[in-house]
Formats: sequence, C-alpha cells, structure tokens
Amino acid sequence: MAVPHYVYMVLKILMEQGVLTLRANVSAAYNYEREGIAIAKVMDLLAKMEVYITDSKKIPAEEQVILTQQPPRSMTKSKDTKEVELVIGDRSRMAQIRAHLDPK
Repeated sequence: MAVPHYVYMVLKILMEQGVLTLRANVSAAYNYEREGIAIAKVMDLLAKMEVYITDSKKIPAEEQVILTQQPPRSMTKSKDTKEVELVIGDRSRMAQIRAHLDPK
C-alpha cells in the first residue's frame, strides 16, 4: 500500500525490506504542471480551429466575405491638425499640432 504525503511531496510504499520512500522535486513538478496547462490550452485552440475550418468549408467561396476595418477616428487626419518634422528630412520623427486644444 502506498501513502502519499502531499505537503512533503513524498510517497511511502511498504515493502518486505521496509518502507520505500520516493521524494519529488517541487520546482520540477511545478514546471511540468505549467507545461501541461500550456499544452492543454494549445490542444483546446486546435480543436476550436478544426471546428471553424470544417464550418468554413461548408460555405461556398462566393458567399464568404472578408470584412475590412475602418481606422479609428483618432488616427485619421483632421483639417485642424498639422504634422511638423522635428528633425528636418526625418519623416519618422513627426509632431502633430492641433488648432483646438483642451483647456487642461
């Protein structure tokens, strides 16, 4: 009969020669459990992807529509905004100057 001691990560097994004690490495057990959780998440995603792929194959290609997203309004240029180069000739360093500023 085996008796597990979870606090100490020890498994004691009674044998003819006496008690066999098996000790575990806590950090290795923790790493293996994290790895197992990561694998379970990946397997779950793969199962969901497989369902989506089989569902998409049922829809004819003519009926499949890829939606395009419009850029958020904060990213669109306004007539009240002017871009100025901070370093002349360097387009990667730009500043935006707006006509209507918040009072803060």
